[in-house]
Amino acid sequence: MDMLFSFETFVDIVGDDVYTAWDWDGFYNYIKLAEGTDPLEFESKIPDFIQKERGEQLAEQNHMIEFELQPITDIHLTSDYMMEFKPNGDGEATNFLFIIALFIIAIAWVNYINLATAKSMERSREVGIRKVMGSMRGQLIRQFLVESFLLNILALGLSVLVVFIMLPYFNQLSGRELLLDFASLEFWLTLAVLLLTGALFSGLYPAFVLSGFKPVAILKGKFINSSKGNYLRKGLVILQFLATLVLMVGTLTVYQQLNFMRNQDLGVSIDQTLVIRGPNVTDSLYNDRLNTFKQTLTSFSEVNSITASTAVPGSQPGWNAGGIRLLEQDQTEAQQYRVVGADHDFVDAYGLELLAGRRFDKERVNDQSSVLMNESATGLMGFDNIDEALNRDIYFWGDTFRIVGVLKDYHQESLKKSFEPLIFRLIPNASNFYSISIRSNDIPYLIDKIEGEWKAEFPGNPFDFFFLDDHYDQQYKAEIQFGKVFGLFAGLAIFIACLGLFGLASYMTAQRTKEIGVRKVLGATLASVLALLSKDFMQLILISILFAVPVAWFVMSDWLSGFANQITLSWWIFAAPSILILLIALGTVIFQTVKAGLSNPVDSLRHE
Repeated sequence: MDMLFSFETFVDIVGDDVYTAWDWDGFYNYIKLAEGTDPLEFESKIPDFIQKERGEQLAEQNHMIEFELQPITDIHLTSDYMMEFKPNGDGEATNFLFIIALFIIAIAWVNYINLATAKSMERSREVGIRKVMGSMRGQLIRQFLVESFLLNILALGLSVLVVFIMLPYFNQLSGRELLLDFASLEFWLTLAVLLLTGALFSGLYPAFVLSGFKPVAILKGKFINSSKGNYLRKGLVILQFLATLVLMVGTLTVYQQLNFMRNQDLGVSIDQTLVIRGPNVTDSLYNDRLNTFKQTLTSFSEVNSITASTAVPGSQPGWNAGGIRLLEQDQTEAQQYRVVGADHDFVDAYGLELLAGRRFDKERVNDQSSVLMNESATGLMGFDNIDEALNRDIYFWGDTFRIVGVLKDYHQESLKKSFEPLIFRLIPNASNFYSISIRSNDIPYLIDKIEGEWKAEFPGNPFDFFFLDDHYDQQYKAEIQFGKVFGLFAGLAIFIACLGLFGLASYMTAQRTKEIGVRKVLGATLASVLALLSKDFMQLILISILFAVPVAWFVMSDWLSGFANQITLSWWIFAAPSILILLIALGTVIFQTVKAGLSNPVDSLRHE
């Protein structure tokens, strides 16, 4: 804000009635409950209190009042009420990103478990010798847990450093000003919990496996990997790629939904439309100044039309009116509508489609007693057919208006929301927004021309303008940022999963180097060796796909349910990531196998 004034000043302007107004929602009202009060129990007492204080007055006016309590902590992430504090956050998006973060950590832990247990053959002799020298199993478990702890603490320190360096770039990407608060006890407790959980989760199983080797079998060279260990390793690989596939499907779905919303027909023309915020300071000559401004601009060859209104597409109309009903209905049948005040040119300027009746007519002297409705508004009022609405009278805040036309529903707001019931009232001198449809290759020059006329007609008022398509796209800003962050996190998870796959494939290939040498000596081709080694990995990936598809479908269907207009989850959204994962896995195995297959078998068999 640029200026604040006290509530007492406001009372001086509007009068003392502001203190006792029960049905005016112009201010936020806060109630601090006494310690130990049950909010629901307190809320249940409010209707009786209203009846006691205002019951007779409400009965005389055939009105009703309801108050609902809302915890302040719910406002930012979990609610989106009318005229609520903005901007709201998105609790669902926040939870999605939190889950992705857990996926990334889990994938990294799974990598450690897989590689530690896969490399158990290399450390088996170390364990055997330590046991022969008198080491107890508990001592070995502590040793391997300490190793895990040291790796985790090193990784944690590096990650804090990376986050500190990358945070400005992430803030730019996410549109949030996040800080690392090193003075916060909560920050250090979170890191401590993460460190201990990581060290135990990733190190506990390998520690028990490695410490459980029998020294006699190891030193006789009879050590073999257990089938249980192999099954666990395979299960972890499946889990890892299941999470990766869900993230890939999610990323693709988010981008498809965003493209769908931004490329749909809105039912209203917003291209090449310059919008000027109306003057805050006006005088008794405002109507004449507005007409002169309009006439001057329409004389410009670069201007198609100009229209004045109380709202423009791309945001929720600020005029919210309850108690509107057909004249013959009673108060109990009244409904709430969004109202747009507009001049005679609004419908044509925005290319709105008239389905029945007529537009506002400049030739009709008393047309300010007429209203237009969209299809949703006629449905809310109870009409089964839009033609039934024509020439019907409605009660609107003590006045009577006649419905003279019905407009086709258009997307006043983003496609995330469904069509709202809109009523259009004729206000020729609306002063909130002036929408100018232009056609020019030299936009800066045209803006300078318009600004010159603005200053001439509305001196002392800032020339505050925006382009309507940019304004409309601002509604998708949160979704676009979410898509970018989601994509970044998903890419990181895929990268970490591929690192694990590369390491595991490297080790498994190294373990079978002698086998590959024997097969080559016996005449096996490189292709047959490749088929042999890639078979196991391909089976694991296919099982991952089998489980990932229904999980991804469920998760993304739930996310899409928050959009009134949404894409269909087509088969290719699941097929494309699955094929990509298969190609990555196959490429990794091919690289390792070709490297082993091209080596001289004499080198791997010379010690046999």
